[in-house]
Amino acid sequence: MSPTRRTAVAAGVFFLITEIAAIAGLVLYRPALTDADYVLGAAPTLGCCSAGSSS
Repeated sequence: MSPTRRTAVAAGVFFLITEIAAIAGLVLYRPALTDADYVLGAAPTLGCCSAGSSS
């Protein structure tokens, strides 16, 4: 396999990994993107989020 072909295959593999990660991210962020109460409602994890900014 020539070096150019090997580089093209590596770029293609990284592109596929990027696309799979983007789809997985969309699935994980769907509640935040579609449900207004997810952002505007009471946050059960407020303590862990505000602990870092309280110092």
